[in-house]
Amino acid sequence: VNDLFDRTELLARRLLEKPADGDASPVLAALHSDLIGHFRGAEDFDAVDRLILVPHGPLTYLPFAALRDDGSERWLAEEKTLAHLPSATLLVDRTRLADRRGSPAHAFAPLPVELPGSRAEVRAVQRALGPGTRVEMGDGATESAVRAALGAGGVVHVASHAELNPANPLFSAVVLAAPSVATNARGVQGDSLDGRLEVHELLGL
Repeated sequence: VNDLFDRTELLARRLLEKPADGDASPVLAALHSDLIGHFRGAEDFDAVDRLILVPHGPLTYLPFAALRDDGSERWLAEEKTLAHLPSATLLVDRTRLADRRGSPAHAFAPLPVELPGSRAEVRAVQRALGPGTRVEMGDGATESAVRAALGAGGVVHVASHAELNPANPLFSAVVLAAPSVATNARGVQGDSLDGRLEVHELLGL
């Protein structure tokens, strides 16, 4: 465990703090070997296309998609579709998902000027999920609109920034369109509709 902490810390330092220090590939390969390698050859692992990750501790900050297999020289993101959850308790029953398949899908791009690629991203989502997909860009992609879409139960795609709060992870947030003064209000349980959908707010929905 201590070795894993050290390697993750080294990776973070090389990728984020001192990129000129050298290639991070050896660290990524070592972490792939530690975390993924021993599952290789297992039928139930090799047969699946999607991995649901519930990282803990230092692994919360690990870019799993960038882990690289030294043997195949492929990134994990090339081999599997990756999904992240803050808690395994958020895994929902497939029967509940089936009941909501008729719900409309939504795609939000709250920062189309700052993130110009997000315009094309939500349009691509609309094409992939069908013409009934509702797209909101800019001022329309508010926290209130995203909350309503999540409540409807369909697919919700947000193309935006996220803000990490390493000291208080529950206050990490997805950045949405800032509300106008006239619409700034309090949420149903006292949550502020301030354009930042925080993790603790998501867990309370």
